[in-house]
Formats: sequence, C-alpha cells, structure tokens
Amino acid sequence: TYNQLPLAPTLTGPADGATVGSLLPTFTGNRNDPDGDAMQSVELEVRRVSDNALMWSSGSLSASGTSFSKSYAGSSLTNGVAYKWRARTGEPAGWGAWSAFRTFTPQTNPPPTA
Repeated sequence: TYNQLPLAPTLTGPADGATVGSLLPTFTGNRNDPDGDAMQSVELEVRRVSDNALMWSSGSLSASGTSFSKSYAGSSLTNGVAYKWRARTGEPAGWGAWSAFRTFTPQTNPPPTA
C-alpha cells in the first residue's frame, strides 16, 4: 500500500469567531492522517480579515504526536481587529491539505488607571 498525505487538521483553538485575550494567541489543532502516521511538522498562516494581508507565515514548525500548540510569532496584531488563521500538517512524505480559515479578534483589557 502507498502512503496518503495528511488531511486538513481539525482546528481546536481559538474557536471560529472567538475573542481572544492576547495579542499573542496560541493556535491548537489535531492532525488527521488516513494512515495514522505521526505528525512531523505544522505550518500556520494568519491574515487580517479586512484586506487579507499576511501577518504571519510560520514556515515549518516542529510538531509530533497527534496535536499541536503553537504561539503566534508574526507582525504585531492590533487590539479589536479581526484576523483569520489556518494550518496544515506534514509528515516525511509531504504536506497535507490546508484547513479552512477560522476568524478571531484579539481584545485585551486596558491596564487599570491609578
């Protein structure tokens, strides 16, 4: 039998349409591989919703097992602005399909005033 590439991962966080309390969110998901192969890497992409501007393309990040959790490390996100993200997982045979985009909005509370 031949190896099949991974299917699009199942994104678990942030949820679609979520408000997140950080300008540096953590993105999580689970691999979907029809052969049950272990994940070797994950790639994330974050874009601003209003103009589709690329904020971060992570490149290949090391990942293993059945799930991933990666912190945002791209251009500064703006409080109250909507963004969208997607991911794909890889194995030695190659990259799988991209997930659908999910939207999120960072909304941090202002610091208390004295």
